[in-house]
Amino acid sequence: MDEFRGNFEKPFRKLADTEESSVNIANEIAEVVTKKLDGDVLPTMLKIITVDQSRRFIKKIFRKDEKKYIRFIRLIDRIPYWKAAYSTTIKLFRKLRVSRYSKEALELSNLIYLRYFPRDSYHNIIKRKK
Repeated sequence: MDEFRGNFEKPFRKLADTEESSVNIANEIAEVVTKKLDGDVLPTMLKIITVDQSRRFIKKIFRKDEKKYIRFIRLIDRIPYWKAAYSTTIKLFRKLRVSRYSKEALELSNLIYLRYFPRDSYHNIIKRKK
């Protein structure tokens, strides 16, 4: 009986070792993804938005209130997820009574989107046209 048990447990030991290594790999992948989603890894909005775009946003969206604009950009820089950044942007447009379909609002939204998805070809084409 002991002989049977020894032979029976060997494959399970190997399986347990395999599961442990899978868990370690999964943890490593989760760490990498988390680091990529952190605000530290994402580019700051000041690197994405040009000076001319900033001036236009301050004038058209923020009604010449540069402090509000800077606070908003800093807020977006601290948000690690696209959905939360998008939601924050829409709330801002509502609060400022700016149509989210206006030229400037769409441009700002697209630039914020590019922060989270820089390889999206559609939005990069839009950015290059400007």
